[in-house]
Amino acid sequence: MMIEFRCEIGHARHWMNRESLSVAGRDVPIRITWLATSEARPAGLEALFELERLVLRKGRRGGADRWTAIQKHARPRADAADVIVDFTGAARKADCSALLYLRPLFNGVAGENAALAAILAGDLPVIEIVNEVDGAVLDRGHPSGEIAAGLSGALETVMARTLTMLTAILSEAPRILPELSYPVASNAQPRIISAIEFDGSGPVGEVVPVLEESWHLSYPFLIEDGGDLWMIPESSEHRDVALYRCVRFPNKWERHSTLLSGLELADVTITRHNGLYYLFGAWRDGTGGYSDNLSIYYADSLFGPWLPHASNPVLMDRASTRPAGNFVRIDGRLWRPVQDCTNGYGAALGLAEILELSPTAFRQAVRQILKPGPAWPGRKLHTLNRCGHLEVIDGSRVQPKGSSYLRRPASAISSAGMSAAASR
Repeated sequence: MMIEFRCEIGHARHWMNRESLSVAGRDVPIRITWLATSEARPAGLEALFELERLVLRKGRRGGADRWTAIQKHARPRADAADVIVDFTGAARKADCSALLYLRPLFNGVAGENAALAAILAGDLPVIEIVNEVDGAVLDRGHPSGEIAAGLSGALETVMARTLTMLTAILSEAPRILPELSYPVASNAQPRIISAIEFDGSGPVGEVVPVLEESWHLSYPFLIEDGGDLWMIPESSEHRDVALYRCVRFPNKWERHSTLLSGLELADVTITRHNGLYYLFGAWRDGTGGYSDNLSIYYADSLFGPWLPHASNPVLMDRASTRPAGNFVRIDGRLWRPVQDCTNGYGAALGLAEILELSPTAFRQAVRQILKPGPAWPGRKLHTLNRCGHLEVIDGSRVQPKGSSYLRRPASAISSAGMSAAASR
């Protein structure tokens, strides 16, 4: 067996400095593949770690200290690894042949920055080891930090326990996954997807919360497949594309699997075309805007594996990239609503006809632009969807901050500042 660690070369640490991992009583060799650093660390982090080494550990080296002598470990290897452990936030390559592709997650997010964020918020993160070949969580745990000295000691503890869990998984020991929730910072508010019933004249009844997470949620894309109803909410802040199954409509959903991870992909929308499933999303590589790069993935089934289009990102255009609703097929022609962000996010909608779509080709043509007009009470248009005879458009309007207070009874004004809602 050969194990390959994938790590960011800009943040090599001494816990990575190992020749092997003890698995079921034998030492299994490790090699390291160094990837480019995708995310900057907090300013002054390495200087703080060095100060902690001198003051808290009296000069003794720790696992979170920088590892500079890495050249001898950077030799390329032609043979494929049996197991890959990816400690970065980079997406898994579609042609990877490893039997296991393990991704440590810290409070549900990949990468060292996620572990640091949890520590800086006051606690060590919940660690999960996910096999990205099938999306299964193979182990889960919440480490203790009672003897960790400083921020560097806490990070060393987290990575030490991550290696403990990896050893157990590779030893094929039966794992017991505890039910653990991710700690949420005290100033964080839950993000909620809600539902409301409509009839022919508009909404009826009350708004019902249906899904709550600790990260941003929006754009709840729905698709029926295999007799079930599925939802993919926009969660690019969480750097994954998650699939939820409807247990009881509309208010009970369960997370079923992770379709893609380690990337920011906004407003995911799926269509079926010529025997394949195609997943569209506005891709962001950690910099720049959220609405100008279109990436496409394809698969034989809704559950994947999802492979990247040969030309990703297939399009860079602020006027016709970002999805704006479900695909529609009319008279054999495939259409997709797009967000026209030429004059800002959500400024207008476009209707784009798909002229060519395959794993290696993509062409579209915007045939119509929809802008706010006299009949629209708002100033922006965001999405366009249809369900049966009902067509739904959402957008935004300008409302003076004080106007909501003027419509409330005096008794309600004193508590109005206690709640807030935000959407992107």
